[in-house]
Amino acid sequence: MNDRSIQELCRLIRSGNLPGETAHKDMIPFRPLTSELLPKASDYRESSVAILLYKEDSLWKSVLIERPTYEGVHSGQIAFPGGKRDLTDKNLITTALREMQEEIGFHDAAIHFIGQLSPVYIPVSKFLVYPHVFITEKQYPVFTPDAREVHEIIPFNLEEIIVPDNLISTTVEAQAGIRIKNVPAFSISGKIVWGATCLIVNELKMCIETSTGY
Repeated sequence: MNDRSIQELCRLIRSGNLPGETAHKDMIPFRPLTSELLPKASDYRESSVAILLYKEDSLWKSVLIERPTYEGVHSGQIAFPGGKRDLTDKNLITTALREMQEEIGFHDAAIHFIGQLSPVYIPVSKFLVYPHVFITEKQYPVFTPDAREVHEIIPFNLEEIIVPDNLISTTVEAQAGIRIKNVPAFSISGKIVWGATCLIVNELKMCIETSTGY
């Protein structure tokens, strides 16, 4: 992707004319959509993730994280930096920026908020996740993983998510050792991305395809 493609992508996201749940539907054949689940989920918690766009040489990239192994439903999963909204957070943009700084050690006074992708509800943890897209003019940003919350930081080239062969079907191990077959996923930088993050990535993918004409 070149600079003009990124400009078009940002323009599309700012406009709010997004694929929405059209991008989510094919990625979760095993459960209902957010719009179907949310009316029954009165006790959900708001959370926010940061999709950071940055440039290295001529390549436009973003960054994912791998969660550490722990006794929890999101153990070892691949995600964008993010977490639940704190009472002290002014808004969900603040949440995304705070979590990004806490988890990958990135803070940039010149960072620009582009817009929000469609929210995703995660029934197993009762989080309603709001994906926020940011862009930084800083090249070669330095990332430092939080030792408690991040096992590995995973930078990736944005073009990886529009390569057809990187959209796969796989078997995943969900909570309590339950294995689910034929789960749609992305292969990104050697990592398997499924679940809520897969839905977010697919909407970003469709936005990229629209803005670049792929």
